[in-house]
Amino acid sequence: MKKDKLRFFKRLKRFNYGYFRIKIYDLKLLKLFESRRDVSKLSLKLEVSPELIEQRMQEFGRSLAPYYKDYVSTTSSDVMAMSFELATFTLALCEIAKPKKILDLGSGFSSFCFRYWIKNHSPNSEVLTVDDAPVWLDKTREFLRHNDLPGNGLITWDELTVGGYGMFDLVFYDFGSFPVRKSSLNRVLDFASLPSITILDDMHSGDYGLHVKKTLRERTMECFSLLRYTTDKFRRYAYLAIR
Repeated sequence: MKKDKLRFFKRLKRFNYGYFRIKIYDLKLLKLFESRRDVSKLSLKLEVSPELIEQRMQEFGRSLAPYYKDYVSTTSSDVMAMSFELATFTLALCEIAKPKKILDLGSGFSSFCFRYWIKNHSPNSEVLTVDDAPVWLDKTREFLRHNDLPGNGLITWDELTVGGYGMFDLVFYDFGSFPVRKSSLNRVLDFASLPSITILDDMHSGDYGLHVKKTLRERTMECFSLLRYTTDKFRRYAYLAIR
């Protein structure tokens, strides 16, 4: 009997407060409720209907599709790259918000998307791409040049944190491992100007998602689930924060 009790309490230790918080975070019904609520809130904030956002995503999707297929075939994989859904949403958002200064944290297909949008829709805008892995900066630069897009404006995280790059009105955060993202989040948000928009990918991860939401609350930033627009086949989705 004593051994049975000991085994019971050992198992119970696994089910701590953090465990239950993640389980609640992962509840599908709660995520759907949050998404429906935030779709309406974001529509009012951006002054554009969800249907128009999705229409523009479809239009950009037709243009992006061959580039994305090439990228996940030659440079990365679809499980590592930003999702196609997030790529089309990001371009639709750029058209709505018209950012002039973009911080692209995590080199890859997002780096292509921003430069593609600037070349074709907003030649007076600029983007700075940052990564903690120089090898990925090299791969991204090669993909950009292969598609006749500028390969400049790619730097390391250490170079960015030295200073001198100013603030940005659109920040895209898809950078490093989850521990790195958590430890760097406040520093990243310091680069967001007032006003600004920040996109945070990979909110499917309960531990990371809870950290992001807590940090945004502490910084009094409005946040919106992009579950409706950005969910992919791996169940990844993004958040949007407005300062």
